[in-house]
Amino acid sequence: GQAIYTATATDSSAVIYTFKEVDDFASFSIDSSTGVVTVTDDPDFESQSSYSYTVVATDPFGNFSEQAVTLAITDV
Repeated sequence: GQAIYTATATDSSAVIYTFKEVDDFASFSIDSSTGVVTVTDDPDFESQSSYSYTVVATDPFGNFSEQAVTLAITDV
């Protein structure tokens, strides 16, 4: 898939990246250690002009932060 976003977090310990299971998260995959998000499908403007997903960054102590992201698809 094509990389479209990289989640980043500032934490003194290792952070694990996941998706919150809402919106269009199933159309993407995320590398749990790097935060790189890739598209798993081929987006088509005619069927859906934008996709939304939420990235969750969690540290080893269970502290977490969420970031909602919207990907706009361009009609070409």
